[in-house]
Formats: sequence, C-alpha cells, structure tokens
Amino acid sequence: MALLSACGAGSSTPPEGIATAEFSCDAPGSVTSTTTVSVAALPFATTGALYMGIDNGTFKKYGLDLKVQPVADLAAALASVQGGTSDFAFASTISLLTARANGASFKMVAPFAGIAPGYYDRMKAGEPGWTTEVSSLVTKKGSGLDRPRDLAGHTVAVIDVKGQSELSTRTVIDNDGGDSRSVKLLNMPLADGLNAFLAGKVDAIYTSDPFTSKALAGGGQIISWVGVEALHQGINSSMVASESYIAKNRETVARFNCAMREANVNANADHDGVRRAIAKAQNVPFSTFEHANIAYFYKCANTEYLENFRDLMLKYKLLAKKVDVKDLLIPEDYCTEPDLSSYRPNS
Repeated sequence: MALLSACGAGSSTPPEGIATAEFSCDAPGSVTSTTTVSVAALPFATTGALYMGIDNGTFKKYGLDLKVQPVADLAAALASVQGGTSDFAFASTISLLTARANGASFKMVAPFAGIAPGYYDRMKAGEPGWTTEVSSLVTKKGSGLDRPRDLAGHTVAVIDVKGQSELSTRTVIDNDGGDSRSVKLLNMPLADGLNAFLAGKVDAIYTSDPFTSKALAGGGQIISWVGVEALHQGINSSMVASESYIAKNRETVARFNCAMREANVNANADHDGVRRAIAKAQNVPFSTFEHANIAYFYKCANTEYLENFRDLMLKYKLLAKKVDVKDLLIPEDYCTEPDLSSYRPNS
C-alpha cells in the first residue's frame, strides 16, 4: 500500500513493513503534472464533500483532476472499481468487509464519512446539535409503527441487504425489544425506496437526505436515527481501490489519500459548503439540501472502530468469516483525529 509518513499527525514514521510512495502530504507543490482520477459515489448529501474538494481546489492542489461518477447503489460503486471503469469508489465499511471476506481485492485508500467519536453519548444526553444524524428509519404517521420494535413482521426498504443498512436496521429493532428476523428487507436504491414508501409498497425505509426530507413531506416520521443508535460511532464509509490499481499507481493513491483527508477536514468545518456543492453538482436549488444532516468526515482510519463493525456483522451472520481489518486499510493508527471540542454536527 502506498502511504506517506508525512500524511499523519503524531509519529512521522508509518508502521513497519508498509511500502511508501515518494510523495509528502506536507509538500503538495512538488506535483508537476495533473492526473485524472474517477470516483464512483452515491448521489446523496455526503458526496458533497467530494464536490466541495473539487470546487475549492483541494484535489487540484495535490495534482488530481477528480471526476465523480454517480452510481445508484453500493454494489454498483464496488463493481465499477472491480471492472476498471472507476479508479476509486465510495464504499460502506460493511460492504468493504463483506467484499474482503468473499475474496475481493479491495483496499481502503482513505477514510471518508461516519459517526463522530462520542456521538451516541452526546445524543443520549440531549446535547444541542447532537440529537439528529444522517441515516434514519422513516414510517408513515398514523401507521402504528412508532418505534423500531414495531417493524417486526413488516417490510422495510434498505439500500444494501446484508450490508450496513440491514445491520443497522436489525440492530435497532432487536435493541428495542423487537424481532428483526421477522422483518422483510427489500434492497432498493435511495430514490426507489422513497418512491415505494410514498406509494405504500413498503412500510418503512432506511434513508438519508435529500430523500429523508421528501419522505417527511409525504407524511413520514422518523422513528430512529438508525446509524448512530446502532453503531454509536466510527467510520461508516471509505474510499477504496483495487489492489492491482494501487500497485500500479502508488503515488497517485498517496496523493489521493492526502487530498481526501484534507477535504474531509474542510468539510467538517463548512457544512453549508458541502450542501452547496452537492446542490450545484445535482443542478438543484440549495434549498433541496439546506437542512440536510451532514456526516462527520474522518481524517484517520481507526482500527478499533472497524473491528466493532466487523464483530457486529459476525453476530448477525452477515460476514462469511472474520476479516483482519489491518489487512484492508492504509494503517493510520499513528494519525491524530482533530479536536472535536468546537465541532458541531448538523450546523
């Protein structure tokens, strides 16, 4: 894996045995040429961090001409990397773990969005700004489905059966005293899930903005902030590439890692900038995303969080075998996550 000692805060030396590329995150000006790279990503608010990084020149600073290729779902994103039509792809942590357990040669090249450290505790305490999150379970008002356990025996649209949306949905139902084994889960892209919900073809949806807002406008109610209530904190998603691409493009991968993590830090500091960027990219009014909840964007890949995800997957038999998380990511345990004392989610 390409990794630069200069990319991390803290210790300046990457873990022993990690091959390094001849590039320093501290010296982006050393790039003398521009490389065009593509990223397959879903059309939701979180992707605004990528577009914001393009618009403000972060990727250009590291010699990258980044092209975002919208895809309908997580399977399509990973398939684009596997088939060589994209260089990098957005992947949920769980879809990456599943792919690795099934023998696919994907690696995490940079952390992306997730649930901020300490989010669940601050949500439980009712701390202002921490009581809502990105992903939610939505049901119809007056349906009698007013909390997760009520979904037992009903139909729920999720974006990745045997993935993060299933894991989170089953976890909150069981934690609320329900029986998730009786729930019928249907795999649908976010837009299709919304349409099925509005048409009364499913009882509930796992969703995120801008689709959450449209579901609420159509008579919906949020019964769970499902991501944080199930997973509490950690890296929900990352940017991945195939091992063959990484081996042939070590410096490009290193530059992408540096640029992506800088873009993440910038996104945390400017949620409206993320909203504007995704609205511009989708050619819709800013009002479409004006109130969208924005995820926390990680600078560092913490293996403890990834192991928590893996162990929960094993509990629900969503993983074929135990995966060593240190085998699927650029080791960044020596990286330091920024101080969150002044961070405000959903600002």
